[in-house]
Amino acid sequence: MTQSELSEFLSSDAPAPYYCGFKASDVGEYSYKVRDDSVRPREILGTDNEDGIETILSDREGHSLHEIIDGDEPLRPIIDFDLLQEILDTIKPRLTRKEVQGSLILAFRKTCLEIFPKWDPKTISIATSSNAQKMSYHISTFGMRLKNIAQVSVFTELVRKKLPAGLQKKGIIDNIANIGSFKSFSLRMLGSPKYDKKTEEHVRVKRAIHPKDGTIFDFMIRPPNDDSRIIDSPLLTVSEPEVKRCPIKGNENTDANIENDQAEFDFIETLLRDNSIEGYTLSFPSDNIPDLFPLVRNSPSHCPICDREHENQAVTKGLILYRNINFLPYPLNSPVPNTKFFNLFLGFLAQPAIENNKEIMDPILWHVKNIICSGDERLNEYIWNWWAYLVQKPEKKPRSILVLKSTLQQCGKNIITDFIGDKVLGEHLHYATSDLEKILGRFNSPLQA
Repeated sequence: MTQSELSEFLSSDAPAPYYCGFKASDVGEYSYKVRDDSVRPREILGTDNEDGIETILSDREGHSLHEIIDGDEPLRPIIDFDLLQEILDTIKPRLTRKEVQGSLILAFRKTCLEIFPKWDPKTISIATSSNAQKMSYHISTFGMRLKNIAQVSVFTELVRKKLPAGLQKKGIIDNIANIGSFKSFSLRMLGSPKYDKKTEEHVRVKRAIHPKDGTIFDFMIRPPNDDSRIIDSPLLTVSEPEVKRCPIKGNENTDANIENDQAEFDFIETLLRDNSIEGYTLSFPSDNIPDLFPLVRNSPSHCPICDREHENQAVTKGLILYRNINFLPYPLNSPVPNTKFFNLFLGFLAQPAIENNKEIMDPILWHVKNIICSGDERLNEYIWNWWAYLVQKPEKKPRSILVLKSTLQQCGKNIITDFIGDKVLGEHLHYATSDLEKILGRFNSPLQA
């Protein structure tokens, strides 16, 4: 802009590049909305173009800014991944941070190619705000868009299912779009820190990993002038019940009632999300029951109490009673048996893998053959058959024991026993001790399940 153009702009009655309000409804007519969490009360900023967005980022530099996504227009798929280090340390088999990041990116890439085989992997966008206490990633793509928020929710679940079992737990991938197409969600913008309410400090700035030289618009979910292809894959099919805002108290939708209802709705939604309750659609009260926020299942769910499928029952009430308890182990590849007693056997920790991980297994196989068995092929085969028997026929006792003895300490006897016990059977199905008296002595209560 030249000096004359600037003077003309300042002297004219041209509208401001963006509007600052306090509620989303105040800026509802604007195409793009940004929430500023660094001020109290939170401010909602509205604009209609790229220049307005850049102006907001410039004026509010250092603030915690969030892109607000609402409406049912097309948008980019997004994965919001958060994993505390203390949770990562408990995941078995153990994963490094690099392995977690690699698994997440691979799952996202596979899902994109499943729904859009012509998708360009170079269009992936990866941002992080990780620190020593927490891994935090936002993964998206500027190479395609999905039709609506509901399809983004389905996309997220497709990615989740491709992750290692330990990373599929609720709360690690936050399905921020799992709220139906009638509701909005928000995502922190690139270069923006997180505002800590307790300490009133700005922490963990969101920075770009790929593309490193990208613009803010490469990392937005619904940026201006996005002409990327809109994908409509059968894998993203979702059947959503029609959700309508019903009249409330006195059949009058007053502004005060709507605002109170919205606040209560947001609070309930937060409770559901914090407690990892998914698979339901939350809707507003009806005029008949104004104080009830219904929960409806998104898909049929099997009820073990009445042994049938439920399509729309929100909560199943009842009590499962057993006359007896027992311990009935079952093989690794077998389904859970349907018993009339309460089974104390909870299954093995390890689950069947599609293919072996050579980086994990090759050192173990070498150690057993060359250290435990001293190169003896027959002994090596016997030992592996003995261990396999534990999970293939767990209901039968092997009637033999393995004794590993060496003249030297620290030669690696525990490496394989710890692997079988901690990684395959699980801590609840094996007992380790250095006190032989607890095993062979007169009193062996520690061995009791």
